[in-house]
Amino acid sequence: MLDMNRFPEQSQINELIRRIDSQGIEQLKNVHHEIFMQNAQCLSSQGFVVVDIDQSGLIANGKTYELAQKGYFSKKKNQKGYQLSTAFCGGENKN
Repeated sequence: MLDMNRFPEQSQINELIRRIDSQGIEQLKNVHHEIFMQNAQCLSSQGFVVVDIDQSGLIANGKTYELAQKGYFSKKKNQKGYQLSTAFCGGENKN
């Protein structure tokens, strides 16, 4: 993946996230979009496309978490965190 022999350790990922600037964020968005456009088979579907959207909360308690907001976290009151959203799409393959 990404021409790496192995996936980075959590501490390495955290260090990258702490150092990333707005230009780096824009580059990550572009890479994500490019990979999605290359691999999302539902974009060329001729029939119905089913989209499944999954949302979950991720608690982020700490002073280093930027943009974390108070929200609803099941069985956890008065917590800050992030709302994660994922969409899966699929449809009929009419070849």
